[in-house]
Amino acid sequence: MGAKRPRNRAALTYHPTPVLDEMLANDESMYPDFEGQGLVLDPKRRKALEDAAQSRLEAYYRDRGWEVEDVRFDGPYDAIARKNGEIRYLEAKGTQSNGASVTVTSGEVHHARRHPGECVIGILSGLRFTQDGELDDKDARFTVSPWSPADEDLQATQYRWMTTRETVLPPD
Repeated sequence: MGAKRPRNRAALTYHPTPVLDEMLANDESMYPDFEGQGLVLDPKRRKALEDAAQSRLEAYYRDRGWEVEDVRFDGPYDAIARKNGEIRYLEAKGTQSNGASVTVTSGEVHHARRHPGECVIGILSGLRFTQDGELDDKDARFTVSPWSPADEDLQATQYRWMTTRETVLPPD
C-alpha cells in the first residue's frame, strides 16, 4: 500500500501588514462605480455597513405599516415583516459599491427559493466612511426588490470540495 498524503502543511508565520490591511479595507471606496460588493476586511466597518442596510430596510417596512422583527442571528434572512396575514422575509445588504451585485450565501438563496413571492432584498449602496471612520450615508442609494434568485442571476464565487474517501499516493 502506498504512503498516505500528509494532512499537515508546513507551519506559516504571519506578519502584521497594517498599511496593506488599510488599503484592502478601503479598496471599494476608491472605486465608487465598482459593481461588485467587494470584501470589507475590517469587522467594525463590515458591521456598520450591514447595520445601516438592516436599519434602512426595517424602517422602510415599518413606515408602510408592517410589524418587523429582527432575526438576523437566527437564520438565513435578516428580518421578518408581517401585515394583514402576509409575511415577507427581508434580506439586507450594505455596500460601498454601486450595488449592481451583492454577495449572498447559499443558505439565503435556498431560503428565497423555498419561499417564492415572500422574499425581499434591500440594498443600501454607495456608502462611505469619513476620515474618522464613521459611516456616511448621505449619498447612499436604497433599493428594495422582490427576491427570487434564478440560476442565471447567480455567479459562483467559491466552492467547497469535500473529500469522500481517503486519498492514497501511488508508490514511489
